[in-house]
Amino acid sequence: EYLIEIYTDKPGFFKKHLDYPNIKISNFNESVVYKWEQFENKKREKILDIDIKTTIKALIIKETLCKYQTPVIFVDSDTFFITNPDMMLALISKGSSIMYQREGQLNDQNFKNWNDLRRVLQEKEFHFENILRKIPLDNFMWNSGVVGLAYEDFPLVDEVINLTLQLHRVNKNPNFYHEQLMFSYVLQTKNSIHSADKTVFHYCYQNYKQNFNLILQKFYKEFPFQTKAELEERVLRITKMQIPNNKPVYSFPIRLVNFLIRRKIGFLMALQRVKTTGSVKTFFERGRTY
Repeated sequence: EYLIEIYTDKPGFFKKHLDYPNIKISNFNESVVYKWEQFENKKREKILDIDIKTTIKALIIKETLCKYQTPVIFVDSDTFFITNPDMMLALISKGSSIMYQREGQLNDQNFKNWNDLRRVLQEKEFHFENILRKIPLDNFMWNSGVVGLAYEDFPLVDEVINLTLQLHRVNKNPNFYHEQLMFSYVLQTKNSIHSADKTVFHYCYQNYKQNFNLILQKFYKEFPFQTKAELEERVLRITKMQIPNNKPVYSFPIRLVNFLIRRKIGFLMALQRVKTTGSVKTFFERGRTY
């Protein structure tokens, strides 16, 4: 039986519905934030604004490895297991790690959303193991929806944190690829990486996420269930479903809200470009970061 630890800023919700002896609910704000504050000796506001958002996954993995001193598998909240994790866990050892799946080489021009990362990696060098070096563009980007590490490899997480913060300081626009890139770089440089996509389904690609969110909405409308057995049966049923990949059709109010959210994010990124460069012209350089 595995110990499952859920990091959340809403522990009350999970404690109410997940009363199992092998499930521990941890308040994110009382654990990772506090330890990072002590470690870096920075103001809390600065941590929450920049560092925590940039390195949150690595911080949780580091804390969990140090706490239990055993192999740890981190999974994003938009994942679920489709097979028994025993075989995946058996792949984890010193020098042997797990990530969700290999997405492509950094120099693959088909990944247009990596254009900005490629530019920064071509221009900048980063301190890794006390040596200033460039990250090769023939390295692979791995999806970090799943990260599995042995306890003996926990010093590598410090390298991921350090590199992620270095990248963030030279490329400040919000970019969830920063931490994923550095997990990919460190683990393929120091370890072997195995794919977890035969054991875990990470519904982050294409239209899977939107469709699965609709399934979850229906699930929570029927919640809470009267017995644990009924809850477990419903969850098992969901994990065996074929998740649609077609674009879901939303009502007009929902489409309008989604449109406004996207515009807000774009507007804030444009303001960040102007603030960083001091040039108003950069406001209109859509997709560019500095």
